[in-house]
Amino acid sequence: MAAAAGGGGGELSRQVNQRLPELNLGARELSQNPKFANLLLLLADHMDQTGLSLTVKRDLEKARGELRRQRREWLRAELLQRALDEMLTDVHVKRWESLGPEDRQFFETLEQCQTLGRCCRRLDTRETGEGDARPPLLGLQRQNLQDCSPKLGRYRP
Repeated sequence: MAAAAGGGGGELSRQVNQRLPELNLGARELSQNPKFANLLLLLADHMDQTGLSLTVKRDLEKARGELRRQRREWLRAELLQRALDEMLTDVHVKRWESLGPEDRQFFETLEQCQTLGRCCRRLDTRETGEGDARPPLLGLQRQNLQDCSPKLGRYRP
């Protein structure tokens, strides 16, 4: 009978170690605690091979996907911002010499939009969704900046 229990313990140990290899439990520990081994097998239905809960794993994968999506969006916006900055730098280096009045107006408006956008983003980063009542930077709100720029009255960064 002891041999049968030992053989059953070996099978139980193999099953536990096969389904939960990260635990790497020995046959001796599992055969001495068969109820624990059975509990591990029951829990294995709700865990992946690393011991992570399937629900947590699904939520983690969802969060990773959202992070990748947000990172991609941020990189696209950053790339566009840098391209526009470089374009404005090139125009300033040339000192507007070769630009006609319409092009000059376009680049002036673009520069104002860039500045307004940066200022609005700075103000927005001070706002928190946790009810933190921090005072706005320099006492300014987004609307104050937009009001100061009559050319860009309809611009909404």
